[in-house]
Amino acid sequence: MSTDVLVRPRRSLTRPGGSSDHADTRPLDPTPEQILAERFARGEIDEDEYHRRLTVLAKTTGDVPRPGRH
Repeated sequence: MSTDVLVRPRRSLTRPGGSSDHADTRPLDPTPEQILAERFARGEIDEDEYHRRLTVLAKTTGDVPRPGRH
C-alpha cells in the first residue's frame, strides 16, 4: 500500500498587488475640494478665500462649483 500524498498548492491569501481578497478598507484620499472645505471649516481660510480657491479648482477640473454642496 502506497502512502504517497497528493499536495495541491494553496491559493495565495493576497492578490498580486498585495491586498487581501476582502474589499480594500483604506479610506479614500480626500479630493482637493474636500481639503479646501475642511480648511474653511477649521477657520484656516475665510469665505472669500474659500470661494476664490474653489473657482480655481473648478477651472482646472472642469467642474462648476455648486453653492451649499461643499
